[in-house]
Parts: sequence; C-alpha cells; structure tokens
Amino acid sequence: MESKVWVLGGTGRAGREVAAQLAERGVHPVLVGRNAARLTEVAARVPGATTVVAASADEMAERIRQARPDVVINTVGPFAETAPPLVRACLPTSHYVDLANDVEALSALLDLGEEAAAADRTLVSGAGFGVAATESVVVKLCEGRPPAAAVRVDMVPSLGMEEGKVGEALAATLVDGLASPGRGQGELAAARLGDELMTLTLPDGTQVKTASLPLGELVAAHRASGAQSVVSASSEAPTSPAVRAFLPLGVAVLRIQVVRTFAKRRLAQVRVKARERPREHSWGTRPGPMG
Repeated sequence: MESKVWVLGGTGRAGREVAAQLAERGVHPVLVGRNAARLTEVAARVPGATTVVAASADEMAERIRQARPDVVINTVGPFAETAPPLVRACLPTSHYVDLANDVEALSALLDLGEEAAAADRTLVSGAGFGVAATESVVVKLCEGRPPAAAVRVDMVPSLGMEEGKVGEALAATLVDGLASPGRGQGELAAARLGDELMTLTLPDGTQVKTASLPLGELVAAHRASGAQSVVSASSEAPTSPAVRAFLPLGVAVLRIQVVRTFAKRRLAQVRVKARERPREHSWGTRPGPMG
C-alpha cells in the first residue's frame, strides 16, 4: 500500500512499534522526528519506511500541510500541547490518531467532533489500550439501554518496559492524571486519587487491586454511557494505605501549573530499568452494577 501514513515520534517506543505493525500490514510508514540519524537507524529496520525531520510540533504541522498525508499517527507527548497544532494541520486533508490518555487532551480532541465531521475527517484520541478497552466494554453494556445511573471502569494493563527514559508522553499522562479529577458527576468533578479501592478477580483467577485514577478512560466512559456518575480506576493507581495518606497534599501541589510542568520535565528524564510484563493479558473491565 502506498497510502501516506505518518508516524510522529517514530523513534520512540510507541512510534517504533506502530511503524513495525504498519509494515507487517504492507503499509510503508513515514517516520517523523527530531533526530535525523536516529530516524535513519529506525527506518532501516522497517521495510519501506522513509523519514521526515521536524524539530517541534509546529514544524511537524507545517510539514503535514505541505505533504497532506492520508493518516497522521501522533505518539509525541504531552498530547495536550502537541495535539492542537497537529489536528489543525490535519483537518482539511488528513485523518488523525493519537495515544493520549489524559483528561485534558482527550476532552479537547472530542470537542472538535463537529469540525471534523464538516471536513469529512476522522479524529481518534485514546487509541492505546486503556481508553479503547474500557470504552468498548461500556459501549457494549449500554447498547440499547437508557443512560446508566453510574459507571465504573477499571483498567488493568500488563505493561512491559524497555530500559531507557520515561519520555515526555508517558510523563505527561501520569502527572496530568494525578492532578485531574477522578470522578465524573455530570460535568467532571474532583475526587481523591486512590479512592474507590476494589479487589478484582480476573478471568484467569488472579486478584488485583484497583483504585481511582483519572485518565482518559474517565472521559470516554462518561461520554459513552451518559451516566451522571463515573469512576475511572486502574491497577496502576496507588493502593497502599501509607501512600494514599499523603496523596491529597501531593495532588494539591501538582495542580499548581508551574509545579506540574516541572514534574513532567523531571519525570520524563528519569531512566527506568527493563521490566517484563507482570501477566499474560491486559484487562479492561466494568465491574457489577453501581446503582
């Protein structure tokens, strides 16, 4: 297939995996990033891949306007900052997909639905596991029924990590998630991170603890269900009593914009060790009725 599919952030963990998956399906991706040498190195391992060098989201947007690719896949975070100029560049001619999983970025993109429809373009946010998995469960369970009174979604990912820096996209998702509301009450309203503690028994018989963590699943479940109250929870949320006791203070500090920006930058530079996936499967669930 010679359709033009651009992968922004083509040298990052997510970008490399997306490019490899596209190549397996016969699509020749265009890898876009800041480092020409690194792009060339990655492209050499992806059949049919070519490269475009762009130093910032604004420069990527300008290249998109010039080249008019069919599809743009954005893996460059923080998505609340990178998505707006890229979507504006895409709307006249290109479809857009990103891996955002924070409340701010997901909400902003979904609010552009009418503009996308008018341009006959498709915008997809939250294309990673969490939003897609939990939203699909909510959509299926709510199909053909009146709006739910209350919904809870639980994301239980089985995440492996390669050695390296956390990176801007993941750092922004984590920090913004900590500073965002954890429950939807009509409009999104504040709830304490780490509340709504629950122990789930997975289909394979293992048990895992989850607690409220306000990521993109909150927005997706709220819109998909029409429920007045939505809880977004995850096994990645802190569940130990000692940590949860200090969360209110930490969350309050992170809601100060300058502190949040600093925390993202520092976390993005932290190096992590390689980690194997803790279980065979990831799970996206909606536990039993909530009233």
